Amino acid sequence: MAVSDLRAASEDVLSCAKPLVDEARASVACGDVLTGEELFKFLGAEIGKRRSK
Repeated sequence: MAVSDLRAASEDVLSCAKPLVDEARASVACGDVLTGEELFKFLGAEIGKRRSK
C-alpha cells in the first residue's frame, strides 16, 4: 500500500468522529465545560448512585 492510500484510509475511518469533535468544540467555545475537580465529583456521585441500587 502506498502512503497516500494509508492516509486516505485513515481520514475515512476518522470522518465519523468529525461531528462529535465539532460539537465538542462548539461546547467549549460556549464555556460549557467542567474542571477536572468537577468531573471527578460528578463521576463519584454517579458511581455512588449505581452502587446503591
